[in-house]
Amino acid sequence: MTSQEKKAYLKQYLEAKDRFNDIMEEMARIRSDAERITPIITDMPGGSHVNDKIAIAVERLEACAQKLEKESDRMQKTMESISGMIAALPDAQLRRMMQLRYIGGHTWEEIAVLMNYSYRNVCYLHGKALSQINFS
Repeated sequence: MTSQEKKAYLKQYLEAKDRFNDIMEEMARIRSDAERITPIITDMPGGSHVNDKIAIAVERLEACAQKLEKESDRMQKTMESISGMIAALPDAQLRRMMQLRYIGGHTWEEIAVLMNYSYRNVCYLHGKALSQINFS
């Protein structure tokens, strides 16, 4: 596997986390919309269409929950796989740098400051870490 392919795979951690958060926000929005539906009590026959609105909101919420469950399972497997690969690095500094980048989402400049390295040194160590990561 090339370094570019390894980087693309490692970036999936944050992408999975973002997808999960998007689904959670969608569920919160649907729940909020459903809570704002209020029945109108009237003695007129035929009633209102509020029950239809509530049913639609519940269906949307259920579909979102199923989507979230599937995405959560996928995300968890991906995150565990990536965390395991990073944890398997023999050097503690390389592990920390890869965690900061691919799990924490920090930029290379931020990592250089946090680890008290030069930007060039961080780039060199990243290449070294990528060469040591095993995809099995």
